[in-house]
Amino acid sequence: KASDQLIFFLAFSPDGKRLAGAGEDGSAYVWDALNGKLLLQLSAHQGPVAVVAYSPDGARLVSGGIDHIAILWDANSGEQLLAFRGHTDTVWGAAFSPDGKHVATASRDGTGRVWETASGKELLKLSGHSSTVVAIFYSQDGEQLATTSRDGIAKLWDASNSELLLNLYGDGGGLIGVAISSDGLKLATASQNALRLYFLDLSNLVTLAKSRLTRSLTAEECQVYLHVERCPEG
Repeated sequence: KASDQLIFFLAFSPDGKRLAGAGEDGSAYVWDALNGKLLLQLSAHQGPVAVVAYSPDGARLVSGGIDHIAILWDANSGEQLLAFRGHTDTVWGAAFSPDGKHVATASRDGTGRVWETASGKELLKLSGHSSTVVAIFYSQDGEQLATTSRDGIAKLWDASNSELLLNLYGDGGGLIGVAISSDGLKLATASQNALRLYFLDLSNLVTLAKSRLTRSLTAEECQVYLHVERCPEG
C-alpha cells in the first residue's frame, strides 16, 4: 500500500487539491491534498517510478520509470491513455508544454525527448549531454526547453526544432535541477554544491558585466562568454 512505499518524487496538481507521488513499487499515487485520502493508484510500470508531472489543466498526469517508459494517465479516472517509448534507460524527468500538447522527458540514456500527447509520437530528440539528463523544463511561452545533466552542463534548446541555443557550465559537479523564470530572462540550476543563476538576455548580462569588470572584454572573450561575434558597443 502507499503508506509502506518509498516515494521518490511529488507533484501538486495546478489547483493544489491533489498530490501525486512516484512510488518505489512501480505505482504512481494520487492523494487528496486536503485530507490525505488516497484517490488513485496508477500501476503499469515495471519497476520504480522516478517522476510524476501534471498537465497545466490538471486533467492528465505523466509518470516516468526505470523501465525506460513514460506513461500518460487521465488524472481524474486513473485510466492509462498511452505510453511514450523510445528511451533506453531510466526516465528521470518529465514536463508538459504550457499548452499541454507535448511532454518532454529526461533520461539516464543522456537524451531529452519531446512527445505528442495526442498520439504518443516522438517529435524531437535532444542529444548532446555526455551523461544522465536529470531534469527538463519548459519556458512559460513554450518556445524553449532547458536540460541539466550529471555532466555538469545545462543546455537551452529551441523547443520547436531541438536546436541547441546555449551551453551553461556549472562548477564541475553534476547538475540536478533546472528552472526558467516566468519572464524567460533567467535560468537557475541546482547541484549538490551550489545554486546558480544565469542571465539569458544579453542586455542584462552586459549590464551585470559592466558593473563588475575593470576593463573592456577582448573580441575573443566576447565570443567565448557572450556568444557573439563582435563585442557590444558602449
